[in-house]
Amino acid sequence: MSAVSRVLFVDDEVRILEGLRGSLRRHRKTWDMEFAPGGDVALALLDTTRFDVVVTDLRMPKVDGVTLLRFLQERHPETVRIVLSGEPGKDLALKFMPYAHQALTKPCRVEELEAVLSRACRVRRIVTSEAVRRALGTVRDLPVLPKTYQRLTALLEDENAGVREVASVVSEDIAVSAKLLQCASSAFFGAGRQVRSIEDAVTMLGLETVKCLTLSAEVFGRQRLTPEQRSFAEKLHDHSLVVARIASELAEPAEKRDAFLAGLLHDIGHFVLATQAGCIDADGSAAASHVAHAHVGGYLLALWGLSLTVTDAVAGHHGTADASPSNVTHAVMAADAAAAELKTGLVASEDVALRARGLLEELRNGTKGPKASDDPYEVQS
Repeated sequence: MSAVSRVLFVDDEVRILEGLRGSLRRHRKTWDMEFAPGGDVALALLDTTRFDVVVTDLRMPKVDGVTLLRFLQERHPETVRIVLSGEPGKDLALKFMPYAHQALTKPCRVEELEAVLSRACRVRRIVTSEAVRRALGTVRDLPVLPKTYQRLTALLEDENAGVREVASVVSEDIAVSAKLLQCASSAFFGAGRQVRSIEDAVTMLGLETVKCLTLSAEVFGRQRLTPEQRSFAEKLHDHSLVVARIASELAEPAEKRDAFLAGLLHDIGHFVLATQAGCIDADGSAAASHVAHAHVGGYLLALWGLSLTVTDAVAGHHGTADASPSNVTHAVMAADAAAAELKTGLVASEDVALRARGLLEELRNGTKGPKASDDPYEVQS
């Protein structure tokens, strides 16, 4: 992979493009930047040039930002898609969310834009297979378990429902959790900062916005699962909840929320590979490889703007040769291995917690450490 990343900025206001050119000039040796004065110009460039990252405004004449984002997802899905726009309003935001990975508002601090772009360029290194990156770039939404969706929509209709109750139900579904975390990390819906828990995400978004997002066909397409996929998903969700709870118990006090999120989402790569057609590399190994599914999950969550602590733990929860695992990663590794080894169900038993503590000590001491199960998602419910 080239050390220089190609970045395209799209905006119909030339003065904004010139401002970006000047502000980001110091990165010209690491980012090969081009500036398109409008969506129509960007489409012409994309016919002949591939970009690693595209940053686009939304409201533009001729070809607007949503149209451009949709084109990128269909024709260049491996490209990281970032919105940089003024306040779009809720209706327009719901339209672009399925196609954008992250969103920033104007005016945007240069330091914030630099950080998002640097991370967008680095995230491509998590998954080296171009075929897998392209397949993951087509993912618009993940299937929600019907029972969770029904409980959540019923709860959101209850005027007496509180943030904690809603967050508790959201935490029972990987797809809803990941999407609300992505939205809450967006400047358009949340505060534009890293979110540390599901409850934080629900609080930032507000119950009314959570309701709009949940009911939106654009955000949650309600993909239907086959009976086999539903059985798989239910077991995976149960396993993930156990891992989240144990990882949180194992983590240091300041890292408990990160550990819970990382544990809850640690096998989202398995979920994607099992429910999204085409998310597999050319030799068919992605679905079978523990490291591959971990990297798939870490890559997708990093694209969506979740914290580095969480995405690193997800990507590294089965270990890699060059990794320097954090305390959160170690907690998730130990919890996952113990839960899979003892075939636990939804209840995190004392036996599992005890085994996880032993595995965590092995990891910290650099001795044996946990061994990944052959099928970590085949857990008895």
